[in-house]
Amino acid sequence: MKKILPLLLMMLVGLAWQAQAQMLVELSFPRRTYMQYEKIIAHVKMRNYSGQPLIFGQGESVSGKLCFDVRLNGKIMPAYSNREYPMKGIIFQAGETREFDVIISNYHKMTGLGMYTVHAYVQHSQMKHEFKSQDVRLEVTPGTVTWTRKVGIPDVIGKKKDVLPQVATRTFTIRQLRENADTVYYVIVEDEKRVYAIFSVGKKIGQESIRAEVDMLSRLHLLVPVSPKLFRNLVINLDGKVEKDQMYKTTSSVPSLSLDRSTGQVFTVGGAEALVDIDYRAPEEKSLKK
Repeated sequence: MKKILPLLLMMLVGLAWQAQAQMLVELSFPRRTYMQYEKIIAHVKMRNYSGQPLIFGQGESVSGKLCFDVRLNGKIMPAYSNREYPMKGIIFQAGETREFDVIISNYHKMTGLGMYTVHAYVQHSQMKHEFKSQDVRLEVTPGTVTWTRKVGIPDVIGKKKDVLPQVATRTFTIRQLRENADTVYYVIVEDEKRVYAIFSVGKKIGQESIRAEVDMLSRLHLLVPVSPKLFRNLVINLDGKVEKDQMYKTTSSVPSLSLDRSTGQVFTVGGAEALVDIDYRAPEEKSLKK
């Protein structure tokens, strides 16, 4: 009896290890702090240890899915209905490793402020158990407001002169977010009901500060320091679309924004246009799963 118990224990441990080893799931995030309403991108790494191909199809015998468990301050954040991360059509060969970038905030509501705990897990009809990653913690924060301006929406259609509707408004806000050793600038375009856009526009460089101005069409003009002698000029409309994205460099003068108070036009004056691959390198674009 004494000999049987250790042997049985070893068998149980071996079976448990075999079950856990069928699928390796790892989860990571490029950052641990995110601005409220920002897209949150998860990186998932999976390896098939089952010894056979796993088909993620539509039939009951070959059905499988990748999911996420998202909790805000310990409370489960349910997935949006009918937004299961698509894996259909993938054939996962034995021993194969696959990596995915997933905009996880498209599948779970992650706009609430606080600390989130997230793990990924895989379910498949060919496996008795689901396989999950380690828990990862991240924070969603409102950042720090450095500049804000409420603007009216121009009447581009033209109303009748005897009709004076109430002017609709939207708000441009520049916020700062601390990311490790860097302070990053974000632009948010919103009104009382909706956030139209949120995106980062650059990092704080030394004592240089971002410069902002609004023109007669209620477009936001930015001049963002990229280096001591390089600046990024952006023009952003009321829908949060970037209409201009151009680089300027310091010459005998420093680039700056100038407002014509009589017309409401905003110009970039001073310096000179910077040339890609000569004065700076164009950033690489990454494609992501929605």
